[in-house]
Amino acid sequence: MALDRDGQYEVGGLLMGPTTGYVVDTVLGLGGIPEIRTVDRPKSHDHGGWAGTDLLEPREIVMAVGLDGELDASAYETLITNLGAVMRPRSDEMAFRYKRFGRIRRLGARPRGFILPWDDDFYLGAGRAALRFQCPDPVIYSDETDETGPSSGTFPVTNDGNFPIWPVVETAAGGDITLTNATTDETVELLDLSGAAVIDFAARTVFVGTSDEYAAVQPSPDWWKVQPGLNSLTFSASATITFRHGWATG
Repeated sequence: MALDRDGQYEVGGLLMGPTTGYVVDTVLGLGGIPEIRTVDRPKSHDHGGWAGTDLLEPREIVMAVGLDGELDASAYETLITNLGAVMRPRSDEMAFRYKRFGRIRRLGARPRGFILPWDDDFYLGAGRAALRFQCPDPVIYSDETDETGPSSGTFPVTNDGNFPIWPVVETAAGGDITLTNATTDETVELLDLSGAAVIDFAARTVFVGTSDEYAAVQPSPDWWKVQPGLNSLTFSASATITFRHGWATG
């Protein structure tokens, strides 16, 4: 669905915001960063602690939305019905997209709460709803994907965001290939691929068509990420890298 102006949101295919019957009053959870999970450890025989890696918890988004029924009972009922269908419990993630400053961003979200008070405003055709979503992956992504290749040798790739991102690499042919991010000095090596393979760094999977060829991955791989800014990559054979730019805050 087209997001054609700032302040619009598209959730599970339902458009909200300007030019729609859904007036988005407030959105929490996109402008800041989620809670941080730390793995710091206390020092047993000294003050303070040992610093560990800080990790982001799942992101929670809360929206306050007004329903503009325009005193048309049928249209008002449709607004409520469509919103309820989007907010039903589900086990899969739906696309949560929005436009701000002329740019479209996206996350994967699951409904976690839907409150629609039946008060005087509700019966006058101007109900208000509170919507809550959880995003297991807290990173905010560009709507468009960035694709470079087929490339081999050393070449640059840029993540325009401020957060490291997992890529997907598709080899042009089978055989052996070494995939290195020289910026972080990390390498994944694969031997004897039976054909062109799709390598998902986030899922740690290697498929040639529908055939699982993870056995081609050599021991102790460094499943690297595309770091914010310029990355220098070195591929020993022709392959294409695809990823979305990512941010810790919208």
